[in-house]
Amino acid sequence: MAELPPARSTSDLTRQTLAGLQWTYLGSAVSVVFQFGMTAVLARLLSPAAFGLVALAGLFLRFVNYFARAGVTQALVQKATLSAVDIRAGFTLSAGLGTGFAVVALFLAPLAGTIAQDPALVPVLRWMAVGLALSGLGAPATALLRRHLRFKALTLVGIVSYLVGYAGVGLALAFSGAGVYSLVFAHLAQTAVNTVGGYAMVRHPVLPALTAQPYRVILGFGARISVIGFFEFLRSNLDTLAVGRFAGATQLGFYNRANLIADLPAYHLAHGLSQVLFPSFSSIQHEHARLRDAYLSAVGVTAAIVLPMNLGMAVAAREIVLVLLGPRWTGAIEVMPWLLLASSISLVGHFAGVVAEAQAALNAKMLIAAGSALTLAALLLLARGGPLSGYGAALATTALVSHIGYVALISRTLETRLGALFRPYGRALVAAAVVSAAIAVGRMVLLRFTGAPVAVVLVAEVATGAITLGLMFSVGPLRPLRGELADRLAAAGVLDAQGGVIWRTIGRLVRPPTG
Repeated sequence: MAELPPARSTSDLTRQTLAGLQWTYLGSAVSVVFQFGMTAVLARLLSPAAFGLVALAGLFLRFVNYFARAGVTQALVQKATLSAVDIRAGFTLSAGLGTGFAVVALFLAPLAGTIAQDPALVPVLRWMAVGLALSGLGAPATALLRRHLRFKALTLVGIVSYLVGYAGVGLALAFSGAGVYSLVFAHLAQTAVNTVGGYAMVRHPVLPALTAQPYRVILGFGARISVIGFFEFLRSNLDTLAVGRFAGATQLGFYNRANLIADLPAYHLAHGLSQVLFPSFSSIQHEHARLRDAYLSAVGVTAAIVLPMNLGMAVAAREIVLVLLGPRWTGAIEVMPWLLLASSISLVGHFAGVVAEAQAALNAKMLIAAGSALTLAALLLLARGGPLSGYGAALATTALVSHIGYVALISRTLETRLGALFRPYGRALVAAAVVSAAIAVGRMVLLRFTGAPVAVVLVAEVATGAITLGLMFSVGPLRPLRGELADRLAAAGVLDAQGGVIWRTIGRLVRPPTG
């Protein structure tokens, strides 16, 4: 029997979406704190080369994983109606492909070591390949939890799995001298707990489907998602391969840790929104006006936060690296501003890709992804043999090309002028310029006249950025966003007693004063 999609009014969908965002971002906030903390600890226990090896292994496994997933997760979320037979087919495909490609990775590990010119990669890659099978078993449960907007369950499982994997297994092995394998087994433990925890939350059917039709439907959508994912993989990881191939494991360790710091806040913001907005956008995929309004709201709020935050971090790159990673990691400083720029552009452009996928505009999305991958490959060849900042600049330029392509695509699918889709960025860029200038002036004063310790300088930079951004929302160019957000929260009914303490508090913060 098919699962019929519930009829959702605007306020109901908004309420469910906001509830999902509340839990997703609670988990993201906790994850950011834990990951920054674990990064600071493990960077002092492990060498840059250890992080470089794991980054290379992760690169090859992500390549294989795009074929192993076959778009099953997205297909289970996007499908208008879903039956038990569809779920069984999805689980069979996900588990079978995950296990099969894990075996492929085991046998191809020596080839990966040859390509990377690092034989130490082979055993690391073979151990981490086990994670493909584990994630294949758990992917359908994650998809069903997302489809039904059960983000509280996803958040709790994610927090517990990270704590078990990294704060438990990884940290214990690092202290015992396991080196790179402390990172390897931390990853495997996290994946295993995610798989078990996700299934415990949803308990979906696992017997194989005995008819071909559900497999054809899932693969018809999922195969195109996999091709898109492959090109996006190339765009996202060619820089890692290029740095590892042309500059070596130590330089890749610098690049990888700088990329983690640059991407971590923005990744959690983008990942959280896309996890919630994809099922929400999919449910209104044919209602262009609602979808356009939802997209513009998401982009406007996100750009207003991310652009000032990332440009401020770029100014404070030296202090961030020295405080979080320590003096051994100064090689990461030069590339971080470029990686922060790339992260900013990718994030604000990310939602256009989510809209295109929700509308199943997959052929055009495939062309954009392929063009971006080719652009990055050409730019990385030009950066070969140069400083790390050249690789970061190549990544930022490619992100801009991809961003313009996706916005042009949804301009057509949503029947909206390009100018209207780019308009939300203007006030965010003004706010970002003011915030980064305030941080730069404060930093110059502290360094020139006080000789303050680096940690004190970083605390002052964070405080300056936060206060200045707050003023941008209070009296600056971001003030109109407060009213827009307050109106949406009120329309969704989350500012009343049933909305919860978090949303009522946010409502009081964002509502502009009257009188």
